Amino acid sequence: MPTSVWKGQIIASGVNGFNEWKSKSIAKQLDQIVKEKLQNQQQQDVNFENALKHMIKMRQFLSKAK
Repeated sequence: MPTSVWKGQIIASGVNGFNEWKSKSIAKQLDQIVKEKLQNQQQQDVNFENALKHMIKMRQFLSKAK
């Protein structure tokens, strides 16, 4: 094989390796973003449930005060 073919193969191999690394890096970043969003959503759910509990207690208190 001529030298230019070998150079082309080496460059293609390097580009392929870089693309794989980039894809994995992006996938890890996306996984982290999704994980953080799910955690934030879970925290919002907990906060909402706590707020509802306080509303129920306040309603019970106000209904007894009549």
